[in-house]
Amino acid sequence: MLHDPNRRPPPTRHELVATLHSATIFSHFTDPQGVLATRLGLRAETLSRVLKQLNADGIVSVSSGNIVRIPNRQKLQRFIEQAGKA
Repeated sequence: MLHDPNRRPPPTRHELVATLHSATIFSHFTDPQGVLATRLGLRAETLSRVLKQLNADGIVSVSSGNIVRIPNRQKLQRFIEQAGKA
């Protein structure tokens, strides 16, 4: 596979954390979920399961094309705080 200098690499963990603390998030990941999962230190199945659960709980909205939207930052923040206590 040739390197495309115009293609943005997937976000790092630090970038994701910083993004999660911003206002409404709308992001389009250009790499497959498997690549993103690897960058996060997760298995692709785990990331998929987490995103599906967050979507079902109304915390994120995931659509085809790897577009992720977080409509309610406060709801996400509560989720993160509760996950940290577990």
